[in-house]
Amino acid sequence: MTCSATIPAAAMTSSTQLRLYQQYNSGSTYDAWIIDDFYVDAGMMNNLTFSPDTGNVSVGDSQLVYVVLHTDSLEEGLHTYEGFISSNDPVDSIVPITVNLLLDGVSETSINRYACLNLDTIVKNSTTLDSIMVLNTGCDSLVFGTITTTSSAFTTTTSVGGFAPGDTGYVVVTINPTSTGTIQDTVFVVTSDTTWPVCYSGYVAEAPSAWVQTSAINISTQNCGDSVNFNVLLGNTAANTNMNWSISSGEVLNILLVNSNVYPSLWNNFQTISRPLKIWPSKL
Repeated sequence: MTCSATIPAAAMTSSTQLRLYQQYNSGSTYDAWIIDDFYVDAGMMNNLTFSPDTGNVSVGDSQLVYVVLHTDSLEEGLHTYEGFISSNDPVDSIVPITVNLLLDGVSETSINRYACLNLDTIVKNSTTLDSIMVLNTGCDSLVFGTITTTSSAFTTTTSVGGFAPGDTGYVVVTINPTSTGTIQDTVFVVTSDTTWPVCYSGYVAEAPSAWVQTSAINISTQNCGDSVNFNVLLGNTAANTNMNWSISSGEVLNILLVNSNVYPSLWNNFQTISRPLKIWPSKL
């Protein structure tokens, strides 16, 4: 529900106070306020300018006042302005006037992305995320349409279906390349206002392909206070790539294989008293 109230002319003083009163609430530890977008309109001067804004009129004469109404901050719909003209007339010292504006506006798309976004170097089969902020600079609701791309490596989702004037929405772009080489794509952001192309460029490098010896490692010793040496084999089968890895130990022997820009793979050994030491792969 939308409502408005006009302050009586007699109450318009330099010490006028406004008070909001809520008769009941719906929570035991909080007040469930239902008032939103509350503002005080100072009258016609809020969106109107006058030329001249003061004057002197002789007996039997009249004066033309030019008025400009600014709509850059308004939404589509009916807007009512109530103002007052004050004079030294002892009978009608304050004369109210009303202006009704019916604004039939449109939405307007704005995206601060004019050049290709350089992804630099990403890795094959990795996942890269980007978000495109879309601003509605018009005066009607902006609605997303079907977002399209020119490459199957790019997929998109939208944060909202539509949003109000002055608000923002986002297009989330997921990039998952399955081949190497130069990557070039355009995401077409479709709205109820226009279609805005957003360009991407970059290079996809080969990802490391890690492997670790998975056969059982059998270890024996005759001294419970002794130490045992053994080897664990690991490697990288992808040509022209470098694989980073780390290893940790304890009751469980963990080997962490870290591929650049992709999820790490955890290869571990689980050791018990009754079982030999083994290595098997598992994903994080």
